[in-house]
Amino acid sequence: MIGYINRYSLKKLILILFLVGFLTYLSSFWNQFVWDDSHFFYQNTLTQDLLHIKQIFSSNTTAGAGVSSNYYRPLATLSFATDHQLWGWNPAGLHFTNTLFHCLNGTLLFLLLLLLRFGKIKSFLISVLFLIHPIQTEAVTYLSSRGDVFYLFFLLLSLLLFTIPLYGKQIRIVLPQKMIVLPHGLLLFFSILLFPLSVLSKEGALTTVPIYAGILFVFALQKKLSLRKLHTQYRNHFLVILVLIWLAIVYFGLRLTVLNFGNSLNYSGDQGLYGKNLFVRLLTFVTTLPQYVRLLLVPYPLYLERSTVVITSFFHPMVMLGLSLVGLGVFSGIVEIHKKRTGWIIFGLILIFANLASVSGIIPMTGLLRENWLYMPMIGFYMILFVLAQYFFLPFIKAHTKLFSVGFILYCLILIGMTIQQNYNWRNNIAYYEHNLRFTNTQRLQTNLGNAYIGKKDYKKALFHLEQAVKLDDSYPQTHYNIGSIYLLQGKLDQAEREFRTSLAIDPDYLFVYSPLITIYEKENQQIKALPYLKRLNLIYPNDLKLTIMYAQDLYKSGKTKEADVQFAHAIKLSHNDPKLIQAIAEIKKSGIDK
Repeated sequence: MIGYINRYSLKKLILILFLVGFLTYLSSFWNQFVWDDSHFFYQNTLTQDLLHIKQIFSSNTTAGAGVSSNYYRPLATLSFATDHQLWGWNPAGLHFTNTLFHCLNGTLLFLLLLLLRFGKIKSFLISVLFLIHPIQTEAVTYLSSRGDVFYLFFLLLSLLLFTIPLYGKQIRIVLPQKMIVLPHGLLLFFSILLFPLSVLSKEGALTTVPIYAGILFVFALQKKLSLRKLHTQYRNHFLVILVLIWLAIVYFGLRLTVLNFGNSLNYSGDQGLYGKNLFVRLLTFVTTLPQYVRLLLVPYPLYLERSTVVITSFFHPMVMLGLSLVGLGVFSGIVEIHKKRTGWIIFGLILIFANLASVSGIIPMTGLLRENWLYMPMIGFYMILFVLAQYFFLPFIKAHTKLFSVGFILYCLILIGMTIQQNYNWRNNIAYYEHNLRFTNTQRLQTNLGNAYIGKKDYKKALFHLEQAVKLDDSYPQTHYNIGSIYLLQGKLDQAEREFRTSLAIDPDYLFVYSPLITIYEKENQQIKALPYLKRLNLIYPNDLKLTIMYAQDLYKSGKTKEADVQFAHAIKLSHNDPKLIQAIAEIKKSGIDK
């Protein structure tokens, strides 16, 4: 296999990458919407019409679903809106888009590594691993993670255009009558333009500027250029980096001001030790590094609801292990520079930490450990692994090329099989929540699974999982609301009322409970109990005609005729003196007098 890679043309290798990528993720095309896909797409009004482009760029990503968040990924949202125009509500179209851009990313990665002279064989093999590794499913198969594939697409394209002028390469556009050669200055300009597109796809791209400097570092070692000579000969590249830093600062300033939809300096909302103590957050981040390495080497089990223990001691064993891995990487990189005059290990470390910096805890995140956060860092990890393998095992690899090729193919087939299985695990909400519960038992998973079973009208299973959620954490009004809704559907009014009132005891402002409670009291002719909830809703929605009429009726039936008359008069005004409504009100009052 290795020998054939060198013989294959560039076009043939790119075709192979596309085929491998598409075949690996083809099974995901039959998957349904899962987890937060409702907030990001099919319940998000901003994705249902391209005319909403102004709101897409001026509001948070989930605003169209009525959900407050501090996510700001307008290009990902715009792509969902475009998909909706093309595919409607068919999730297969969205999966096709994710897979297409994932394959494009694998191709751009191959071209970038090849241009950086990393080696044709190693560049191809790493690109294959990037495409098929099951750790990527959370970024590719999970539609709401589209920001990952989009930000990397724009970033790799920007890095490629930044690198082409360094090596004196050119981009030629062949037209029917002539051929146009794009000048290097224009390529660098496009490189700058693509960076903000990456940031607008996902906020994490903001910290990737050091990768551009890493490319200059690798190039300088190859050309044996001092920093002064590098700056003198490639001044425009340094200027590009300065512009990117300026763009990053401007964007960060906007996120703290006009684009601050929540708390841009604390995504997690945690006000405890983790949220307030930067040192604790960084220690906790260090402990995730060995876990990430383990997942890249042995990607099992894979699930979304991951977490890790918050660490407060510098001398915790996992902190020591994480720091040892970083120290070993840096030491290996320094040795490589001195002995080989190449900087691949350092460049790999830059790739890893430039991407992980945004989720390192500098700004508190909603999660502590996520598989999709490895979407680009895995490139740096495998670069380091391949370089170390080349330095220590090259004689063995050359002597046993066929054995190594067979082993690598078997490894790839195993990874592809695991990715296909993970695609299957993502096929629908119930399947994925049950898959996650095999490895972690959280209140959110149990609640979501219970809600999914409500959608399937399997109320027995729904009640079981919702009650499990209450046992794990009884601080969420939604859980009792959902249990009460099931009892209401089953006609068990007393049990439903108890659950709804429990929900309000947890959060008196949880207004979703008001409507079903009113329904229960209306069925039991206990209008006096419904009045406080109707009054509160009437104050919030004073121009709701149906609500005003209901409030007036219950006031009248409860003997509060003067207050009822005020509401009846308001209802008539809202209806623009509708004769039918006036007659209906008269009949209500007449029936009251007759009684």
